Amino acid sequence: MAYYINPKRLRTKRSFSGKIFFWINRMLSKPFLALGFKHVEYYYVHGEGSGNQLIIENNVSTADAVFNISSGNILIKKDTILAHEVHILTGFHRFHNGKLAKLQMDKNAPREVPVSGYDITIGSGCFIGSRVTILKGVTIGDNVIVGAGSVVTKNIPDNVFAAGVPAQVIGPNS
Repeated sequence: MAYYINPKRLRTKRSFSGKIFFWINRMLSKPFLALGFKHVEYYYVHGEGSGNQLIIENNVSTADAVFNISSGNILIKKDTILAHEVHILTGFHRFHNGKLAKLQMDKNAPREVPVSGYDITIGSGCFIGSRVTILKGVTIGDNVIVGAGSVVTKNIPDNVFAAGVPAQVIGPNS
């Protein structure tokens, strides 16, 4: 079930050998599919016209994540797992004199949605739980576990478990 407005589904391009491996893997995994195991990789990207980039390194599972690159780049380093319905959002709307900046007639009003400067980085070996929201300008260190339903508003150091609204470091990730 998707709750996203006008999503764009991205598919990875495979080389010829990658296509062969994919089909062999699919045929060998049919007994497991009958048991209900299936892993589908897709995600949604918003803000593609901004010139910012979504960079996903090797061995990253995105499940059904939503990436907003309207106001910055997103980098997800290797061996990271995003559980279901994770939102990673660089974009936000500015207000000026109590109104959306876009609605202002004032020439000095700031641009409603900034186009850069709010990058998000997620380190390698992380696990981001279901329905986690990561907001603008955050860096998450390596080997971090973020508990389900958390809202990450500030940087998180390496090798910790963080959870809550807003997310706080609970302890080491062991």
